[in-house]
Amino acid sequence: MRIVVDRDLCQGHASCEGEAPEVFSVSKQGDLTILQPEPPEALRRAAELAVKYCPTHALSIVEDDVEEVEEVEAAKAAKAAKAAKAVEEVQEGGGRVVTVEGED
Repeated sequence: MRIVVDRDLCQGHASCEGEAPEVFSVSKQGDLTILQPEPPEALRRAAELAVKYCPTHALSIVEDDVEEVEEVEAAKAAKAAKAAKAVEEVQEGGGRVVTVEGED
């Protein structure tokens, strides 16, 4: 398992640090540092929660299996498209976006 961050999406909310402080650190300026890019299996659940609750969907977990890597990349692209569409709607309508996600 390897943690990947899309620096273009990361806004430094620190939700990841709250879920997995052994894996992530966010400075007061909002700069993310991945402390353990390849965390041990014992931290998998915490890392998965950090990815799940990242408000900008900037984090993903890449597995060693090629098929799983492709699935992660496809999911990441879908999340990025969803986030971009939400931002566009906000900019057009002057409203606000609230995203609620269920279990993946």
